[in-house]
Amino acid sequence: MATTSFKGIVEKTEISNYGEGERTGKRQSIVVMVPGYVDGYGEKKSADEKFQIDQFNDNIEKNPITVDDIGRKIDVEVYLKGREFDRKDGEGKGYAVGLNIKSFKLGDRVKVATEQDDDLPF
Repeated sequence: MATTSFKGIVEKTEISNYGEGERTGKRQSIVVMVPGYVDGYGEKKSADEKFQIDQFNDNIEKNPITVDDIGRKIDVEVYLKGREFDRKDGEGKGYAVGLNIKSFKLGDRVKVATEQDDDLPF
């Protein structure tokens, strides 16, 4: 199974139930935002990217990410799960990629810059 890692900021987390009958469980979906590239002049040159990463059942209790972690930095390693499917419009194949947490490390809360009044005459 393919893996990759990246750094971002925890933006959202929620836990839901999935499945029916004997094949049920819990899924935690975590949205991680990776800030876009900013050049040396402070101009944003690319859009922010957002990824939904899932963890399931026992892993939720072993490695919890809670609403208190929203706004914290995260260094995450994920499993990539690719799937091919027939497109509904009948125009060939489509492809989907799912991301599941392999491991992660939470960092500090992101500091938000605020404008401050100063005494400069210009």
